[in-house]
Amino acid sequence: MKNNFSVLSIVGTTATGKTELALQLAQKIILDQQFEVVNLISADSRQVFEGIEVLSGADIPADFVKKPADKFSWLPYFQKNQIRLFGVGCLEPTAEWSVSQFVEFARKIILSAQVKNEAVIIVGGTGLYHDHLFSVDPQLMVPPNKVLREKTATLLLEELQAMALRQIPDHWQQMNHSDQHNPRRIIRALEIAQSKLKFSLSADLLTLSKIKHSYLGITTDLETIFKKIEQRVAARIKARAIEEVKTLTAQHQSDLSQQLITATGFQPLQQYLTQQISLDESLTQWILSEKQYVKRQLTWWKKHADVTWFDRSAPNWQTQALKFGQDSLASC
Repeated sequence: MKNNFSVLSIVGTTATGKTELALQLAQKIILDQQFEVVNLISADSRQVFEGIEVLSGADIPADFVKKPADKFSWLPYFQKNQIRLFGVGCLEPTAEWSVSQFVEFARKIILSAQVKNEAVIIVGGTGLYHDHLFSVDPQLMVPPNKVLREKTATLLLEELQAMALRQIPDHWQQMNHSDQHNPRRIIRALEIAQSKLKFSLSADLLTLSKIKHSYLGITTDLETIFKKIEQRVAARIKARAIEEVKTLTAQHQSDLSQQLITATGFQPLQQYLTQQISLDESLTQWILSEKQYVKRQLTWWKKHADVTWFDRSAPNWQTQALKFGQDSLASC
C-alpha cells in the first residue's frame, strides 16, 4: 500500500464532456504504463440506475462488458481490459440511493485500489458526492431509516418540528433557521440521532483522510452548454429514452425509486406517454430542467476554490487537462 495515494475528481456541469475526458485519461494512463489498472467511479445520483442509461446519459461505451458484483464491488460494473467503470446502470430501479450509500460504495473501491496501487478517477456532476467522499465525519455514514421515513412521510412541517424538539432538543437549538424549516433536514437529524452507530474515526476513515484528492474541472460558455443539451435531448429521444420510461413505468408502476423518477426528463416523458402533454411540450420541459440543473451546478462549483478549471474553448485545453490529471495521480 502506498502512503501517498492520490485520487482525482473530474467535475463540471452536465454536457461538458467529463466522462469522455475520464476515458481518454484512463487510456493514456494505461498506454503510458503509469498504472496497470484504472478505476472510474461515476458520482452521478441518477446514472447509477439500471434501465435509464439513455435518459440519464450514462455514456457506457459499447465495448465495455458488464461484470457481476464481486468482492471488489457490491454492485455490477463494466470493464474493458484494464479499465473498470463503476456506478452506472447497475442499481435496481426500485432501490434507493443516498449520499451515504455512494460513499460506502466508492470508499470500498478506493481502499482496495490503494492496496493494489491502481488509479482511481471519480467522474460526475453530483457535487455533494465528491465533497462527502473524503469527509471524515462518521455521521455521513448513517444510512436512511426506512421505518422513520415512512412514519414521517405524511407529517406536516409543524409536526416534524415538534418531534425534533422532543427527541433532539439540544441538536434542534443548534440547527439554523433554514434547516429547522426543511423537512428533509429535520428527518435526517432524527435519523442520525436514532442510529446505533458509534461516531468514531475508523481505521478506514483515518486512511482516507491521508489520501490526496485533486479536482479537475471542465467548463465552457453557457450558450455552448445549452446548445449541447438541446442536441443531447434530441439524440436521446431518437434512441430509447421514451421506451425506457414506458418500460419502467409498466414494470414497476408506483414502486420506482423517488430518485429515479426525479431524473431530468423522466416525468415529462411520463406525462407525454399518458397523453397529458404533447411530445414537443415534453421536450421543452426536459430541456428547461437540464438548463436549470446546469445553473445549480455552476453555483455549487463556484464555491470550490480547490478546482483547477480547463475551458473547452481554450487552445490545447485537452492536452493540458490530461497532463494535469496524470500529474495529480503521479504521487501514487
